[in-house]
Amino acid sequence: MRLTLLATLLVGASLLASGCGASADPAAADAPKQHGGTITVGMDQEPQCMNRLIQCGSMTATTMIWDSIFDVLVSVDAKGDYAPSLAVEVPTRENGLVRETPGGGMDVQIAIKPAAHWSDNTPITCEDIQFTFDTQMDERWMVISRKGWDLVKSVDCLDQRTAVYHFKERYAPYLGIAGSYILPKHVLDGKDFNTFLNDSISIASGPYEFDHWDRAVSVTLKRNPHYWNKGADDRPWVDHIRYVFVADSNTLKIQLRTGEVDVISPPPDSTLKEELKTFPRASFQIEPSVYWEQIAFNTAKAPTNDVNVRQAIAYSIDRDEIARIVLKGQVKVLDSTLLPAKEEYYIPAWAKYKPDAKHAAALLEKSGWKKDGKYYAKNGKPLTVVFKSTAGNNLRLKVAQLLQQRLKANGIKMEIALEPPNVFFGQSALQGAFDMALWAWSSGIDPSQRTLFSCDSIPTEANDYEGQNNYRYCNERVTELLTKSDVTTSAKERAGYVHEIQTLMAKDMPMLPLFQRPETLAYANRVQGMDDNPLGGFVWNVADWAVAK
Repeated sequence: MRLTLLATLLVGASLLASGCGASADPAAADAPKQHGGTITVGMDQEPQCMNRLIQCGSMTATTMIWDSIFDVLVSVDAKGDYAPSLAVEVPTRENGLVRETPGGGMDVQIAIKPAAHWSDNTPITCEDIQFTFDTQMDERWMVISRKGWDLVKSVDCLDQRTAVYHFKERYAPYLGIAGSYILPKHVLDGKDFNTFLNDSISIASGPYEFDHWDRAVSVTLKRNPHYWNKGADDRPWVDHIRYVFVADSNTLKIQLRTGEVDVISPPPDSTLKEELKTFPRASFQIEPSVYWEQIAFNTAKAPTNDVNVRQAIAYSIDRDEIARIVLKGQVKVLDSTLLPAKEEYYIPAWAKYKPDAKHAAALLEKSGWKKDGKYYAKNGKPLTVVFKSTAGNNLRLKVAQLLQQRLKANGIKMEIALEPPNVFFGQSALQGAFDMALWAWSSGIDPSQRTLFSCDSIPTEANDYEGQNNYRYCNERVTELLTKSDVTTSAKERAGYVHEIQTLMAKDMPMLPLFQRPETLAYANRVQGMDDNPLGGFVWNVADWAVAK
């Protein structure tokens, strides 16, 4: 079985931009690394909780902190290739560690490196892998998703360090399961997984340990002195990593300029590149991102539960205008939920949605809306949609304002309600308290999107808000195709499924893709080891960060 790597394709793409601050100091970057010091990372979100694997931990901020504390079995390196981390090697069909079994199943064998241990010096073993699987599948726990995990029949141990995942079906994105995080059985066994890791984390397998959390201020991590992968350099280099929470993106940039923070990854903006060029004692990298911005519709709540209303809104929006004004043409409009670099899977299914006031009007009239003054109305009530997104984000504010103007011109009233990220992601998006919304998803190496768009991924109170289908979108055919796409071993057959999924979704309009976001990593010149990795996240090499003296 082979997986097509988006990352490999992205590496060959031209960078959108790159550069250094006006007072760049190459001597600091080239100086020998020394141990000690603190690096302060500015983040525009504060986690709701520390547990990356349950619903309250679905924010990017949580992932960054978690990835500094926990190593995975298989990671994504700077070239965009799968690479062993805790694992001895990446299991593939070619090396005999992925084997098809009678009846349509498959076995994936993965071994843990002999040196791997937890921060309390307890060895990381196959029992931890078994415990992780049991935790993911335990109905008591509010895990983000069981997609893929539910295809695993059992996990056996060949020896203390070697596990075999027995999949009931062939599963193309198997490394998302067999290569993921490992939980410490000796710490978590018998604990309430819904709460135990929410406020603090008492163990680590990565370069840093949790130190303390000052709510609404920062999370501080400390150097793991027992890091299993310290190497000859005795990594990590830095004593503390401090993640501070600054909701306003302008304030983030100011704090980098003044030296209050050392590292930021600010949201893209039309003036960002030119601004960063003026920063003294700072450098930056801008690269194509795996994140794609999109307008989400709540398909279960009036008025956006009507596909004609959703399509009318789509035909009222000028996405080229948004890309041109908001990002100064740095990116093109995206016409898929997959990125163009995935050439065998990508089709521009949403390309037909361009500004067309007459078509938008015909769709609204088809659903019984009549123009009454400035706005369309039905039963005496104007057609009004509530738009929500994250406060403090200049890009999303500008997009919201452009949307509001365009919809008003076509007789649709849009009310803007921007919320703190923890409220928006933790409540409004999750619980469906919006009509239209704006957020970004990321596309990984594999094209699987079952957790985003399948009927059984809709978060509800009944399922403890498990799943990421915040659109409340349900098309049984799409769900069937998403499932088939995940279990086929034929790349050509899988591409056919993915193309049909895109075509059906473009018609149903649960969301309207906008653009692929550029990713910016800006940092003080005193920080060494910065190397952006859009697929792996910029903390992918946090063990190699250092502070020049």
